[in-house]
Amino acid sequence: MRDFQQAQCVTMQPELAEEYAVAFCINDISYAVMMASPHDLEDFAFGFLFAEKLISNPNQVHDIKVSLMPNEAMAEINVTLANRCLENLRAKKRNLAGASGCGICGVEALQQALPAVDVVAKQEVISLAAIANLRQQCQQWQGLAKNTGALHGAFLLDLSGKIIESREDIGRHNALDKLIGACLRNLNFQADHVAILLTSRCGVELVYKVANLGVANLVSLSAPSQLALNIAHQANLNLIHLTKLDGPRVLNQAYSDTRTLS
Repeated sequence: MRDFQQAQCVTMQPELAEEYAVAFCINDISYAVMMASPHDLEDFAFGFLFAEKLISNPNQVHDIKVSLMPNEAMAEINVTLANRCLENLRAKKRNLAGASGCGICGVEALQQALPAVDVVAKQEVISLAAIANLRQQCQQWQGLAKNTGALHGAFLLDLSGKIIESREDIGRHNALDKLIGACLRNLNFQADHVAILLTSRCGVELVYKVANLGVANLVSLSAPSQLALNIAHQANLNLIHLTKLDGPRVLNQAYSDTRTLS
């Protein structure tokens, strides 16, 4: 019996999610260390730099090099920014020792944690009927999460509710940064033609990131915090919670009427 139990322990060993310490070095200046999944790191770099407002467009990144050190579970992202971005870098430089559950770690002053949010152009709410089956649809795009059960997903939707791009990461804000980076690198990206879906709890830092990108419809599989809802209201974001049992519910609607996009 003991041998059988030992054999079961070996054969049932699950596939576990990878987690790396990812160091950002910008123009030879150490900027931040984040705990993240070691894939799509170039997208992560573009999205992170954009969220930090160190860049406003991808052309301001002149060079990027990703170095993986699998034996140490570490990665280094070396970025060269345009000279006109360096003043932003000097102003924002801080020791950001990130953790996978928090997107505002290392902020030196409490006032920096909740800055004024970017206001997006008001847009009608995406069709609730079109997004009703997104829970089932997103599972088809989450290969890593399916194997490990430990990764968050961020998805880009067209306004018919179809998923057109996705990124995964052990950190919910990292997954969104990766998706944002992919959007920035896509020359055909138009913020007013898409919506974003998140599998994770909709924390306030995610609302900031979506507003910064200019996307007006944010769908979350988990309920947001009250603060996230308040910030969404300030940003003109249509914030939609896709519940398991009752389907989508609009928590904040920028439009004053009840129309939705078809």
